[in-house]
Amino acid sequence: MPYKNITDYCNEPDQRLVEGLDPFERARNEGLTEIGTSTIIANNFVEPNVSPDPNLEEAEDCIEPHEDLNTPNAEGTFMSTRNPDQENVRSADSSSRQRQGIIDKHLRNFAFQAKAICTPSIRTSVLNMAQNFDDDTYEETTSVNNIGERVAQYKVKLNFAHTLRAIVEKHSDIAKDCLLRSPEMLTSVLEKLAILDAELVKVDVKWLKNCHNELKVAVDHVKRYKSLVLSKRRNIEAIESKKTGLMKLKSQIESLEFQISSLNDENESLDGELRRAKFSCEHLQLNSIMDSLL
Repeated sequence: MPYKNITDYCNEPDQRLVEGLDPFERARNEGLTEIGTSTIIANNFVEPNVSPDPNLEEAEDCIEPHEDLNTPNAEGTFMSTRNPDQENVRSADSSSRQRQGIIDKHLRNFAFQAKAICTPSIRTSVLNMAQNFDDDTYEETTSVNNIGERVAQYKVKLNFAHTLRAIVEKHSDIAKDCLLRSPEMLTSVLEKLAILDAELVKVDVKWLKNCHNELKVAVDHVKRYKSLVLSKRRNIEAIESKKTGLMKLKSQIESLEFQISSLNDENESLDGELRRAKFSCEHLQLNSIMDSLL
């Protein structure tokens, strides 16, 4: 609360003393050794950078040194406030004023820290973040494990349980010699089983490698089958085209054969005529016209 004058400031009781809290005892318990560089409000707060209040210079006349303060380098000193006593202050000797200067320094630090707005330290924030991360990880792992189904001694997701159960029944426990001991890691390996990764962690995948080789051959055949089908289709189209050409050629052949047959018949008739003409010529050569007349 704001103070109207320096007397109100000195007469204001320390709330920590009212509640029975000794700031210096609290500082020693929390590991603070120097009031000038450490805060006594809380160990989890950072010392703020606050400029000094000029009004504190006027409060020197109302400060009374602690009974246990004997040396200038004393630690763990605590100040109490009272009503100003001008007569006692004027009669103080030089050693008291030297101690008074040390007290003023500690009082300023205490007042600065009391007026400042404290913020959480980085250490506390990091610890809280780490704790929250661990809690979230634990809750996430627990929720994943709760929705899984147990197969043998492993817990996997429901959609992998049937496959893993069939594998265990046929090939026994494939992860019995696995180097991994974390249930989460084992679950991840079994759910996403890969030959190279599984061999590295000593999971028995010989049966899987054989299946993989058979599958690889089948895949290669499938790829080749497609190309063979395309080749066969092209050949069938070529055969159909040749058959069409052959049909055309057959019709042409039949036409040519008919023409040949016609020509053969014509040749035969011509041969008959040639024979008759030849016979006539030969007959004329042997018998003259006069012989026929006589």
